[in-house]
This record gives sequence, structure tokens and C-alpha cells, in this order.
Amino acid sequence: MRHFSDLRWLHFADTANAITDEGFRYVGELKHIEDLTLPPGITDAGIERLQWSTSLTKLSLGRSQVTDEGLKRLAGLTNMQTLITFLTPQITGQGFKHLSRLTELTNLLVPARFNDESMPCLVPFQKLYILNIAACPGVTDAGLIHDSKMGGLTGLYLGEGVTDAGIRHLESMPHLTLLDLRQTKVTDACFDSLVRMTNLNSLYFPGTISHRGLERLLALPKLRGLTVTNGLNDDAIPVLMKFTHLNDLTLDSTGISKDGIDRLKEHFKSRPLLLVPPQMQPLN
Repeated sequence: MRHFSDLRWLHFADTANAITDEGFRYVGELKHIEDLTLPPGITDAGIERLQWSTSLTKLSLGRSQVTDEGLKRLAGLTNMQTLITFLTPQITGQGFKHLSRLTELTNLLVPARFNDESMPCLVPFQKLYILNIAACPGVTDAGLIHDSKMGGLTGLYLGEGVTDAGIRHLESMPHLTLLDLRQTKVTDACFDSLVRMTNLNSLYFPGTISHRGLERLLALPKLRGLTVTNGLNDDAIPVLMKFTHLNDLTLDSTGISKDGIDRLKEHFKSRPLLLVPPQMQPLN
């Protein structure tokens, strides 16, 4: 790798199975590397090569075989800002106990085995502003109590363990602007909490909410982006037409008819904000 000594960005594909821990030692010699995605064959022995890579600010463990024990080797990488572990099958929430010194973290995607017991491990990351736990069914309403202690969060992606009760814990997060609920089990009852979160700018909903619930969002003065996946039908059209302040309205796999979509497009024609994914377009 001596010919690439100034390399700053290196992403290995999931198919790079031929790269082993032994070959990975050359990556550890890159003194200026800032952004790195591991190949799938790397284990704890391989990640040990990175313990002196203090220039790293973004690291994705990809589908590697790194375990909780391997995360200890990252404890000294205190310039890390983004850590992506959600595809790494052997990492659990317990491994994050080793990372409390990474206080510069701003963006974190955690593994599927993360759960409520793991959530306190995130509290030291007070500069965190994006947290993605959408792939974590073990994080439930109870776990979100710890989210409320991370007052700097601006973006939060939640998973299937979260219900309406959990959303109440988010009311005390004044900086939250983006909330993704597409993987959750929320219903219209969650709007009691959402309308109190007046800094929300972008919201993403599953099909378990109704147009009557959506109408309550008109009270959010800063809302500019709205996405609904599944659910809804043509009864929602009069409500959606009221969201004239939006910059983006995405309807993904909804039950709204083609005629209904055409009505919405005509209504918003002066400002084309409506997006219906091509493969999801209504058939009738």
C-alpha cells in the first residue's frame, strides 16, 4: 500500500471475501485514512491493525466478523465521528461499553442485537446528533428513556419495538428535527406527543396511522417533509392538500388511487413536491 500512502477513503465491497486479517495489516499502515469500510472477512485480529489509525473519522464495520471484544481496539480512535455497525452480525450492545472515550461521535448506526439494556452505553456520546436504531427490535419504549438524556439529537430512526408509549419519552428532546417511525408500531395516539415537538422538520410514518391523525400535524410550524409508507386511501386527499407549506411529500405503497395521485399533482403543480416511487405507483 506504499503507493497509496495518502489515501483518505477506502471502501471494501461485501464481495471482497479474499481479503483476510493478514492482508488487512497494510490498511493499518495508511496514516491519513479518514473513511473506511471493512471487508467481510475481517475479524478481531484484523481490526487490531486500526488501533493507531487516529485519523479515522468514519468507520463502517460492514458485514465483517468483528465482535464486542474487537470493539476494544477502537477505544483510542477519539476523532471518530461516524460509526456504522448495523450489518455486523456478531456485535451486541455490550461492545459499546468499550467506546465511551469516542466523545466526538455525531452519527451512529447500531447493530440489530442492540436492546434496552444497551441504551445506557450511548449516554456518553453527548455530541451525537443522528442515531439509527431502526434495525433493533430489542429497543422498546422503555429503552427510549435513555434517548431523552441525549439532548443534542436532531435525527432519530426507530424500530419495531417502539409504540405510542415510547414516543412520549421524546417530548423532552428540543433539538429533534427528523423522526423516522416507519419501522415502528405507532398509531394515531402518537400524535398527542408529536404535536408538542415543535421543531420537527421531517417525519416518516408507517401505514398504521390515518389521515385524521396526519391532520394534527398541521400544527407543526416547521414541518417541511412528510413521508407515509403503506396505509392511507383517497379519504386522505383533502387532508394532504392542506399541507401547502411542505417541500417534500412522499407516498410510498399507499392505497391512494391513480386518480387521487393525479388530483394531488394538480393541486401542487406550482411546487412539484409529490413523490410516488415508480415501482409503487397505484394500478387503478
